[in-house]
Amino acid sequence: CNPREAIMSHTPFLIVASVAALFATSSAAVAQSATSDNAHVIIVKLVVKPGSTPYTFEPSSVNAVRGDTVRFIDEEAVPHDVHFTSHPGGTKLGSVTVGPYLTNKGQTYDVVIDDRFAAGKYNFVCDPHDLLGMHGVLTVGERTVATNAIK
Repeated sequence: CNPREAIMSHTPFLIVASVAALFATSSAAVAQSATSDNAHVIIVKLVVKPGSTPYTFEPSSVNAVRGDTVRFIDEEAVPHDVHFTSHPGGTKLGSVTVGPYLTNKGQTYDVVIDDRFAAGKYNFVCDPHDLLGMHGVLTVGERTVATNAIK
């Protein structure tokens, strides 16, 4: 087979594959840009420290809006979970009400603030350490859109 003929016979496939790869890369970049421009990852560490309240969420109070992710990180090899004990009316947390146990240092649990979360205050605890004061508050607000007023 002539090398020129071999290249020409594969050209349609190469063009289609190249266009598909370019489209996939462009789509991923646009999706990443759209989410990264609006959403934030809020870190909450589950820690053990000396003091009157040894088991804590740091910070124990966080603010979020729809699209944000609250990432709970186990900073110790101590079992922790996240249990939302109270929330505003109209909330449908479902399986997010009680998260999985985090048992390894560095293990994470992400809660995406989406349509399940109505605006308002959410109290949460770590079930194994509730009686030891491991409590937190998540306040979900409405996302504001910046606009430029024309005068």
